[in-house]
Amino acid sequence: MRDMIIASTSTIHGTDYLSYLLPDIMEVFKKQGIKNLLFIPYARPGGISHETYTNKVKTAFKDTEIEVQGIHEFKNPKEAIENAKGEAEITVVNIHKFQNDDRVAAPTDYNLGIQRIYFLDEVHRSYNPKGSFLANLRESDPNSIKIGLTGTPLLGTDVNSKMLFGGYIHKYYYNQSIADNYTLRLIREEIETTYKVSLNKILAELQIKQGDADRKYIYSHTRFVEPMLDYTVKNLEEGRISLGHEKIGGMVICVRSDEAKEMQTTLKAK
Repeated sequence: MRDMIIASTSTIHGTDYLSYLLPDIMEVFKKQGIKNLLFIPYARPGGISHETYTNKVKTAFKDTEIEVQGIHEFKNPKEAIENAKGEAEITVVNIHKFQNDDRVAAPTDYNLGIQRIYFLDEVHRSYNPKGSFLANLRESDPNSIKIGLTGTPLLGTDVNSKMLFGGYIHKYYYNQSIADNYTLRLIREEIETTYKVSLNKILAELQIKQGDADRKYIYSHTRFVEPMLDYTVKNLEEGRISLGHEKIGGMVICVRSDEAKEMQTTLKAK
């Protein structure tokens, strides 16, 4: 029997990469006599290179006896995931490869005695039963065990996470995360009435001017973005004063990339 660590995040707020998880990882590695770690950097958070991502992991393990290698360093990635007997032990497949083909993990490719276990992250996204990704993944091995990770499970009648993944293995609530100092508390505030009236007026005028145009174009329009940005900056500056903290930062979350680009352009112009 082998131990397994399932973690949905590599970093906890205010700590170094993998620092909270490293003691548990090393305990498992020591127990199993593991000296080498094969890292698969294909996720590339923020678009960083495979090399940069792998070096981040190497830094985390620099004070241990573990040797870290990235799978991109091998000429043949398939050989990199084979154990000493030359038998495939781990299979890594990006779910997008299932878009048009359910044979990505065809039973004939592997030992029929293998029990596949799929670990799927962010299972509230792109896992619509009517879509091709999930449908083809399920068809690739109907007998596979599927474990999903998500902070917002789908609870509707048409699409429900439990219908595919079963009951919860573990639950960790937002308020508990705040109590453990892993998550900062979010406070929702309404936009000031004067700004709300002004923004609603601009939205109405833009809708009349552009007719049935998609709302995404309206929300990324300069006339809407500029006053919204003005309010956001003003609110941030007032918060710094009231809290007595000049280094408080701010984040603007946009629904679409074109809206974010317009926000950035407007901010740089000020």
